[in-house]
Amino acid sequence: INKITHEGLKGCEQEAIKRFCEYYEIAPPTLPLLNPEYTNPLLLHISCKVAQKTARKRFIMAHTGMGGLFKKYRDILDDEFDLKEDRDYFGRHVASKAIRCIAEEMFVKNRFTLEYEECDNLLRRKIGNFPYLLRELIAEGILTKEHGYDNDEQEFVSFTYQRLSDYYMTEYII
Repeated sequence: INKITHEGLKGCEQEAIKRFCEYYEIAPPTLPLLNPEYTNPLLLHISCKVAQKTARKRFIMAHTGMGGLFKKYRDILDDEFDLKEDRDYFGRHVASKAIRCIAEEMFVKNRFTLEYEECDNLLRRKIGNFPYLLRELIAEGILTKEHGYDNDEQEFVSFTYQRLSDYYMTEYII
């Protein structure tokens, strides 16, 4: 078995940040970013998405507070889910409730994944009967769905970005 360590955008962080900022139509940072976290495209996506929704439309630097960044990201997700047509999400904060619920369950079970059906049932039980919620969390890129290693029939969900998972689980503990 070969072990491969993917280093993300290592070595081209500044170019990646520039392109992400152009794509999201936000002002790039004025100083070079030295935080190694910016080799991860998911952090760039979150930072840019948050910046895009703020009044100043400036790049949000995680070193100013990863927790603040993740809270703003969750608020933005709630706003976006509120606007989904043909859903009864408005004003219910379903994205943040679902994120908290999943993080809590992962922490309690000491796992970074949940079986797809287990997660879907959990959300229906604790958040409400929203048949598309789990699929929409996956489509939004908050969660990812994968097949089991030894059983292709079994499907699992996890947070796409480990730092999000860590943050939301820690938030549950505190």
